[in-house]
Amino acid sequence: MTVWQLDDEAVAYPTYQVIVNNKQMLKDHPGFFNICVHKGLAASSPQDPKHGMPTDLPKAATDCRS
Repeated sequence: MTVWQLDDEAVAYPTYQVIVNNKQMLKDHPGFFNICVHKGLAASSPQDPKHGMPTDLPKAATDCRS
């Protein structure tokens, strides 16, 4: 399993861009811009507890608002 953060510009931001690039799908799929996130205990949490914390949300939300 690869651990990544929601504000990871190399991993998460390209995914957000796919959503933006396909906004025409909103016509048939109104929830297309909804992103469900579960920030539970990651497999690596014992080694690095920050992976279960929501500290990456503010930057991702600010950078990727539509």
